[in-house]
Amino acid sequence: MENALIASLVINPLKFAEVHQLVSVEDLQDQKNRLIFSAIQSLYEKDEKIDLVILGEKLKGKVSRTELIEYTELEPTASFAVEYATKVKQKSLTRKINEFGNQIAKTQSPEEAEEKIIDSLKRINENKIKKERNISDILEQVLVDKSEGMVKGLPTGIKELDETTIGYKAGHYWIIGAQYKTGKTLLSIEMARRTAKTEKVFFYTLEMSDDEIVSRILKMENNDVDKVFALNNKLSIFSDKFRLSQIEAHLLGQIEPPKVVFVDYIGLIETGDKNIYERLNRVSRSLKLLAKRAQTCIIALSQLSNEAINNKTNTVGYKGSGDIAADCDVGIILTKEYERGIEHSPFVCQVILNRHGGRAEINWEFDNVNGNIIF
Repeated sequence: MENALIASLVINPLKFAEVHQLVSVEDLQDQKNRLIFSAIQSLYEKDEKIDLVILGEKLKGKVSRTELIEYTELEPTASFAVEYATKVKQKSLTRKINEFGNQIAKTQSPEEAEEKIIDSLKRINENKIKKERNISDILEQVLVDKSEGMVKGLPTGIKELDETTIGYKAGHYWIIGAQYKTGKTLLSIEMARRTAKTEKVFFYTLEMSDDEIVSRILKMENNDVDKVFALNNKLSIFSDKFRLSQIEAHLLGQIEPPKVVFVDYIGLIETGDKNIYERLNRVSRSLKLLAKRAQTCIIALSQLSNEAINNKTNTVGYKGSGDIAADCDVGIILTKEYERGIEHSPFVCQVILNRHGGRAEINWEFDNVNGNIIF
């Protein structure tokens, strides 16, 4: 398959514009194929003309012109270059997985094996992050977005949040903070339910069980079983992953990552850190990096610090330290007032950190009878 790919590029070097988005020289095994691929890439990046004669000169002393002509005799179809590239990439990933498997088999302890698994998945998934974008590419996209007046991320499905933020954006990290039993889990389930009507969503729950979450969704859908079943192919709930490494491995191991990921909540995620502040900071920082590596939007739930609860500080007081607030792209704090005998009580959503938009205080109501947020 490598030879067919290189042959298609020798016949029609212009196909490199599509192929190089899928494979790199490291994905090739044969040294001669690597030399030819690198030569085409060098000419392409310099925006120089590419044909058999120029390629032959570029490879002089490394690959003969006769050898280049032999590629054209393989009778490949240049129009299938992308298909060839896809298969080459698949074989390359298989080799890497086998290589990593052999390395893991040689480890001496479960901890060392776990570390190698995470490192392996990160390396395999590095190709998912586009590493190079020049100014003209970025500016072109900015101008298109501006002219269309579009929300640049994926809509949350909640009007007030979409008006305040830019929606879910790949690589972004959100924090939703609230006191215990103030509605942060309920809001996250509502957001997940709305998004999963059209997009793939993961929900890692470390507090509620998966059947409790589905029961909540059923209630939100007014006990319409068909509507809940309709979420089956989009919403996945995981209640068995308590360690940070498990979440990282699971998410990075997805062939098609979800658009949005919810983690409820960071205070229950286990790491090797004994100090609670070090643990929370590690978890938060790791989730932020994980969002970029997996190219998804991660929404993590957090409790508030005592200072924030007692209104002793004007900063974003997530439990752990100010470093957690510094990590997030969107920071939200929820407050709920409750008095006995009142059916509806104020439920306030404050967007107090937003790297791509303004701050806002959104006023909703909480249905104390049915236990739902009224938007």
